[in-house]
Amino acid sequence: MNVAGVAKKSPVKSRATKKVRVWWPPTKNKSKSDMSGMFWPAKMIEMKGTDKAVVEYDNGDRETTSLENCQPFKFPGEFGGEKRPLAEGEYVEVSNNSKSDPAAWFARIVKVKKVNCEVEYPFCDGEPENKNMELIRRARIHDEGTGVWSFVDPRQKWKDGKFSSPMEAKLYSEEEHKEWLKEQAAAQTSSKEASRSGMTNKLAVKQDKIAKKQMMKEMRAQVPNIKKPARAKTAYLFFCEHHRPQVRAEKPQLSMVEVTKVLGEMWKKASEESRKDFDLLALADQKRHNKEMEKYLEQLRSHTFQFQVPHGFTPTMFSPMFPQVFACQEKLRKPTKPKSEYTLFQNAMKKQKTDCSEEAVAERWNNLSKEERSVYTRKADQAREVYEKKMEEYNTKKKMRGGNNRPPVGTPQGSPPPGGMTTQSPKAAERTVPHPQFQNPYLPPTQTMDMEDLRKRIKTLTSEDVYYQVIDFLRSDSPNFGTAWSAAQQYLVSQPNPIMKKPDVKGFLVAVFGIEAYEQMKKS
Repeated sequence: MNVAGVAKKSPVKSRATKKVRVWWPPTKNKSKSDMSGMFWPAKMIEMKGTDKAVVEYDNGDRETTSLENCQPFKFPGEFGGEKRPLAEGEYVEVSNNSKSDPAAWFARIVKVKKVNCEVEYPFCDGEPENKNMELIRRARIHDEGTGVWSFVDPRQKWKDGKFSSPMEAKLYSEEEHKEWLKEQAAAQTSSKEASRSGMTNKLAVKQDKIAKKQMMKEMRAQVPNIKKPARAKTAYLFFCEHHRPQVRAEKPQLSMVEVTKVLGEMWKKASEESRKDFDLLALADQKRHNKEMEKYLEQLRSHTFQFQVPHGFTPTMFSPMFPQVFACQEKLRKPTKPKSEYTLFQNAMKKQKTDCSEEAVAERWNNLSKEERSVYTRKADQAREVYEKKMEEYNTKKKMRGGNNRPPVGTPQGSPPPGGMTTQSPKAAERTVPHPQFQNPYLPPTQTMDMEDLRKRIKTLTSEDVYYQVIDFLRSDSPNFGTAWSAAQQYLVSQPNPIMKKPDVKGFLVAVFGIEAYEQMKKS
């Protein structure tokens, strides 16, 4: 009996001095929930069967825990003593920095900063927080059978509740971990280089925009200062001018906004008979405006002056555009679409102040005879003819202003526009290169296109990174400049999509990168 008793007690004595780190898994116990997801130092006091043991913590508390939750106390790394730099995604241990109750959280690095890291806790409800590098070391798990320390594979993530401890996660060797760190370092270097390239391209685009604004400012200063006629007043404005003194005299306490509201109510209640005088005044003022505008435009068109090249700019394009730009200073407004015969009938019903609900108007319209309808049809046809004439004038003026910066008709595809003014700055002029077919220098498409609009369109189809690749290709010193320039002329400048009437950005990207690369860009 004594021998058997000694045999039973001898393992307890050997275990009594064994120090371990005990893992506290996630728990619903409120007294331990704030301290779960951590390794706590303890002494193994007694074995309970083959898979459990009694442990005693530094404060004297004891509990029975699974042997799977026990790790050796001696760890192959110190907090803040990692030789290789930490990387985003690594699983680490974070010290609680306590001398009386030292413990370590199991965490994952979200972001690496200069002196600290942002970490999150997979087995704890705590929010992500910044921790000093001195409190962090790589997480390692010990295999009792082989005696080898392994790393937790950073390429894995798990849902809440799948694992109760890091010992259940996928592990890999130190050699595999070194290879993963090399891959992360290479990816980070590539990302930084791409970022620097993007910043350089952004700066170039910004400089070109500033240069364009400066040149346009100097050009406008040379435009003849001919006063533009005042716009024609409406009947409502004449009505307000006539009644405003009366309203102010009767209600001097009202503010300007309140007086305007009163005048608006008076105008709504005014009869057609009382409005007639103001309608006549508005009609006369409109005739006055039309005559003065004709005279004004004639003065602009007939005025000739010698345009001086702004300092620091070179004459390479836009020459056909400038005379018309300065000859058409009035704001270009697209004509309003004409009203249909049904809309004209509906407006007539509103003037009669009858029931103007949609059902009532539709019923009356259906009950009209052909002769009654012909009145509105004739008015609609006349309005459509006037609209078509105005649209012709509008399109002519828009073309004269060079709205889309397209080459004149007859210019060979892919060739630079004829000589004229440029929006280049002296630095941008250095980037112009001679085309093999044309000896005179020309501007890269970045100088003639709305680059902000192009950025948005490319970002919609692929990503913003692709836009900065395009900018890099469109530089005159780029080996891909010839291909990118021809594609830009064909799809963005000279021939926009005939259906959408917009730049064919997809065709441009396919021409520059190829269909396979474009499809890959879309997926990424």
